Order: sequence, then C-alpha cells, then structure tokens
Amino acid sequence: MKIRFILNPLSGRAIGLEKLTAVVRKVFSSDRGIFEVRVAKDDLHARALTEEALSLGYNYVFACGGDGTVHHVASALVGTGTVLGVVPAGSGNALAGALNIPQDAEQAVAVVKKGRIINVDVGSVAQRFFFTTASLAIEVQICKTYNSMKFNPRGILPYIPIALFEYLRYRPQRITVKTQEETFTLSPLVFTVANTGVFGGEFVISPYSEPYDGVFEVCIVDGVSFTGGLAAGLKLLKGNIHRAKGYRTLEIRQMTVERPSEGLIQLDGEPIMAPARLAFRVLAGALRVWAY
Repeated sequence: MKIRFILNPLSGRAIGLEKLTAVVRKVFSSDRGIFEVRVAKDDLHARALTEEALSLGYNYVFACGGDGTVHHVASALVGTGTVLGVVPAGSGNALAGALNIPQDAEQAVAVVKKGRIINVDVGSVAQRFFFTTASLAIEVQICKTYNSMKFNPRGILPYIPIALFEYLRYRPQRITVKTQEETFTLSPLVFTVANTGVFGGEFVISPYSEPYDGVFEVCIVDGVSFTGGLAAGLKLLKGNIHRAKGYRTLEIRQMTVERPSEGLIQLDGEPIMAPARLAFRVLAGALRVWAY
C-alpha cells in the first residue's frame, strides 16, 4: 500500500505537518507500505505532487486542506483510477461533507480502514474540472471578495456583510442557456451548477444533489425584486434557498451558456477567468474517492 498525503499548511483550518504526520503514523502503525506526507507550496505544487505520485504508482492520494486543495489534487486524478482521499481542513469542505468525511483528522485518515471506495461525477467546463459547484452570477463575486480577505474566519457571519455589499452593486448580465430540452435567456441573480448540495459549510444551494447520480442540478434565482433578492440571500445563508421565491432547478448532463463576454466563473470556491461561451458536461463516475 502506497499513500501520499498532500498538505496545504495555509488552509482555513490548517492541520499542521506535525499533527498530520502523527495521525498517519498512528492509523497505519501496524501496516506495511509507504505512508508519506508532503507539503504543497501552492496549488500548482499540489498538482505536481499528485502527478508525481501517479508516476510512482501510489494507490491513494489524500488532499489535506480545503476545497481549493481538493480541486487541484482531484483534477490530476480524474480518469486515472487512483483513489482520492480527503482530510478536510478548509472553511467549506463541500466534497468532504458530501462523502461523509469527518472533520477530525484521525477519522478522516482512517477512512482507508473503515470506509469504502466509490465513483463520483466530475464536471467539465472551460477546459477545467470541478467537483462541487460551478457558478457564474453573484456567487462568483462573493467568492472573490471572501478569498481576497487576508483573514478568512469560519462560519456564516463573515459572509453576511460580503453578500450584502456584493448584492447592492451586482448587475445581472443577460445569458442564453441551451440544454438538450430547451433554450432560454435570463438575467440571473444566482446561477450555480451543483454536483454536491452545498457550496461549503452550511450554505445549501441544491438540497437534492448527489455527487454520484450522473446528473447535475442547475440552481437558478431569477426575476426577483430587490427585497426578493435579499430574502433569497438570507435563505442561502440559512440553508434553505430552495424555498426562496424565483428559485428553480434544471437537471442536466450537458449544457451551454452564452455570455456577452469573457469573465469570471467560480469552480469549487475559486474564481477563474473563462470564455464567453461555456460548455458544461457531466463526466459520470470519473473520479474514485474514499467515502464513509
């Protein structure tokens, strides 16, 4: 058995090299194999460490950090058969939550002993993968502002002033959406393609999404008044946006979205630049993961 643990020491709830090393030694004290902890300097280094583990024939690669760390490690593992593990240490931990991975580091590592391997779906857009959510409306600006903070406190409270600030200055853009069943235009306040039910933490965007059902839920809030938009935002923070006026969902396997120009989108909590035309696709069961 060969396992590499890739640690992001700067994640929102950093574990620390000494603690993670001690946990790994404890969990695998009676096992023979290679159980290696490596520290990633940044996202690109995390991916490079993953690709190196693939070339060396490691059986499992654990992303030890937040959804950003998981994104870069998992992106290198798609379609390889090598199994992803997650030790959640971020502010969101959306994929870990969907896989029922505990917040406790020792329990998360012990998934190799007590858990199971499953196949989960992967999203593809703009030549990138995503594993939890992809967004292109106000959610992008909220993520961008939150990620730009020098200090990222955990919980709902820091998001409330950020969401209000972004809502007051947000101007929805007109987009055209084409699925296999229909084509329509809208100017959404919220537009998220969900593989998991949450953005992270307590922020439920799609309560019925499962990362292994072969489809995505497109979650939309459109055509609401100023006060209706505020109400939808509060419901998102409280975990029940699906009850907001103007909220609806589409079930898709593929979809194209045309925007007026290139701009930011959000993938797994990270804002990136993307072209005006976005082609979303579900890669069913393309990633093997450890889950409880």
